[in-house]
Amino acid sequence: MQIFLEPMTIYEVSDALNYKLIDGVNLCSDLGDHDQSSFDETIIKIAKMINGPVFVSITGSTADEMLESARKTLKLGPNVVLKVKANLEGLKTLKTLSEQNINANMTSIENPVQAAMAVRANAKFVTISNKKTNTAECGRFELIKSTSQIFQTVDNKQHKTQIVVSGFESGLTGNNKVTEAIMAGADAISVSYDLLIRLAQNQ
Repeated sequence: MQIFLEPMTIYEVSDALNYKLIDGVNLCSDLGDHDQSSFDETIIKIAKMINGPVFVSITGSTADEMLESARKTLKLGPNVVLKVKANLEGLKTLKTLSEQNINANMTSIENPVQAAMAVRANAKFVTISNKKTNTAECGRFELIKSTSQIFQTVDNKQHKTQIVVSGFESGLTGNNKVTEAIMAGADAISVSYDLLIRLAQNQ
């Protein structure tokens, strides 16, 4: 299992690395209070701090716009992995990126078939958020479990797409949800610094 940090500051990344607790970093656009230029500088610094993946969202509502954003974002570091939202334009973008051997993380997965489509498009990661799902008939635990089961039946041995679960609360509920996610088949969890420390200290 891998652990990715959702940091609010560079210090949190440094401290988590000092304790050797994380395999990568999952950046949010609200990291600190930055304009785009400062945010890009932060990404560059973090990408140099860690050998693992640094997940960064691309922008745009069409595939062309997303690909243009991807080209700019990839310049920020060799270990940057693009976060692409799961929708029609996102799947098109993902397939184009994979044809160029560019790793991507398809986010906002809402149902297992959508995740299977991401595998078909050669996503390196798919992310399921604990915060919400529009799939009323499939709760978060079942969504993770069903996605894991589908990955065992589709041609995932070649692609080796990993399931990342994010959006955990920081309190005791977060601890329990992390356990549920791992039991359901998550390959990786993406957590805040506070939750990471809480998990490590068994609080």
